[in-house]
Amino acid sequence: MLLASEFFVVLTGTITSPLEFLRTKKQSEQIKYSDAFRSIAKLVKVRGYLSLWHGWVPTTLRDVPFSAIYWTTYEQLKLLTPDPSSFKFFIFGATAGTIAAVVTLPFDVIKTHRQSELGGGKIITRTTQPRTIDLLMDLYRKGGVQSLFAGILPRILKVAPACAIMISSYELGKIYFSERRINALETDKHL
Repeated sequence: MLLASEFFVVLTGTITSPLEFLRTKKQSEQIKYSDAFRSIAKLVKVRGYLSLWHGWVPTTLRDVPFSAIYWTTYEQLKLLTPDPSSFKFFIFGATAGTIAAVVTLPFDVIKTHRQSELGGGKIITRTTQPRTIDLLMDLYRKGGVQSLFAGILPRILKVAPACAIMISSYELGKIYFSERRINALETDKHL
């Protein structure tokens, strides 16, 4: 089950990677969308369409473990309570999301660095593009552990409520539709 879900995490990340790249570029350079599109068009002209997936490796290294950590943690937390309530679903989702966000934050930092490095007309060639592990080590050498966890508070403030809302909706939806199915089956028995 987990491997199938991880496949969809990779697929989703691959499909949305160009949009993530555009968002990061716009935020890091604080430019208008028209300028961001021009810059990306120039990048595509020089490096080709695959350049739209700049930062895909660290994004995947962030998202796949995030999903595995999130769901594993969430399921373990659920086992602690025989009959979790909607409030517990919310807390468990926020907790699992926070743990997954913290553990995978260094790859989010690298993804942002990798995608924002193409700003200001700087075009990185394939031969000068450092590997993800090299970027991690360089960040660590320059700023220590704290540089790998830059932006931890905003990431937690974004991820924890998102995960809490998502999992609460998922679990309550499961309960609702399960009850509807049971009621429908009982109604069919009486007919």
